[in-house]
Amino acid sequence: MKKVLIIIGSIVSAFIIFIGAVIIMNFSPEQEDELITTATSETSTNETATQTDESEDEPSQDELDQKMRDEAEVIDFIAANNGEYTGDEIIKATGVVKVVVNTGVGDDFLLSVEQDGGYAMYEVFILRTEVDLNEGDEVTVYGSIDTELPEGLPRIIGVLFE
Repeated sequence: MKKVLIIIGSIVSAFIIFIGAVIIMNFSPEQEDELITTATSETSTNETATQTDESEDEPSQDELDQKMRDEAEVIDFIAANNGEYTGDEIIKATGVVKVVVNTGVGDDFLLSVEQDGGYAMYEVFILRTEVDLNEGDEVTVYGSIDTELPEGLPRIIGVLFE
């Protein structure tokens, strides 16, 4: 019985090694690079003029940031807490940063905002690189309300921080 299991194990091992060798021989990074280079060189001539035209028509990040500042409305905690925002509105909230762990894209922190004689707390999801925040900093966050969260604090998806 042991001999049969050893023979079957050897056959399975040899088959796995054979399949791996076939895959490695048929796929090599050099071939992929050649395909990419060939495809890129054929289309780059046509796309260069198009890309130049498109980049001239696209607003810069500074222009987009200014547009967001101009269009933003101050968030209302009661409306946000009651789910009255659709997520399409551009909002802003100015307050003090609380409970910061990291400030990279995908991280979040709590923002304490003074409103109507009291304090409102928001969870702020960071959706921008190079955000430098520390606990106690005063910050204005521009973005939109995350309408996907069913419970908890209202969540702002922050895309601009000042």
